[in-house]
Amino acid sequence: MKKSIILLLALTLSLLAVGGVAAEQLELNKKGSISASFACAHGFKSYGKTTLYHVADAVEDENGYKLVLTTDFKGSGLSLDDVENPKTASTFERFARSRGLSGDTRDLENGSVTYDGLSAGLYLIVHKDDDERITEALPFFVSLPRTEDGKYVYDVNAAPKVLVKHAEGELPPSIPQTGQLKWPIPVLAFSGIIVFTVGWVLCFKARRDGE
Repeated sequence: MKKSIILLLALTLSLLAVGGVAAEQLELNKKGSISASFACAHGFKSYGKTTLYHVADAVEDENGYKLVLTTDFKGSGLSLDDVENPKTASTFERFARSRGLSGDTRDLENGSVTYDGLSAGLYLIVHKDDDERITEALPFFVSLPRTEDGKYVYDVNAAPKVLVKHAEGELPPSIPQTGQLKWPIPVLAFSGIIVFTVGWVLCFKARRDGE
């Protein structure tokens, strides 16, 4: 009796597991979206524009899907073997710029941007600030769909790292100015002579009074 119950439970769990896998089948025809939030340190807001480039299409294969370069990037000779490396994204960005490729350029709204109606594949996002001295986000890739906890996610949220830059001599607002750091040398020298002289006179007077 106990063995029958154990076998029944095992069969039930197996069916549930199969059902879960079936529910998470890859849908390459399903449209998705990419939302990116450009958060900055020191209280700065990230402005400017972002450009989205469709780098590769997702093509179904025995392992789920593989990435195939789009027509714009097919003759680049670039590889998708190391898309997690920021240098790879920068290399693709330089190629797109050198060829004058047109992407989907949009203004940031409160430091965020959303691209929707996207087909499955690999995308490159390039950020351009209105004032290059303030903020800069390095180019980065976003895969659509993305796998999270064993599930395919078609609406992806990205939070790229934003670098804060300052013009020469400027300090971030969160760092207070502590006053004058450079004093005129003649003033310091004259003040030192006065202090030395007063100290010498007081010392001589104290010695004379002691005699």
